[in-house]
Amino acid sequence: MCDCFEKVEANLQEKTGDPSASLNYMYEMPSFKKKPVIEATYRNKKKDGTFNKTESTISIAYPFCPFCGKKLSEGE
Repeated sequence: MCDCFEKVEANLQEKTGDPSASLNYMYEMPSFKKKPVIEATYRNKKKDGTFNKTESTISIAYPFCPFCGKKLSEGE
């Protein structure tokens, strides 16, 4: 597994001057490793086929590092 996520997060903290700045991530079970995520917004569809006015969000983790392309899960 690569260390790109830690490097990019450290660079983000350095560039912003905020030591608590971080990328969005979720934990991979059962190893509890951080996985970067893409946040998406969407609107739920009503029974009549129209969409709600309020938006919901969902976080989607991807299996490859967005920075170097290596597979993030070691067991796969």
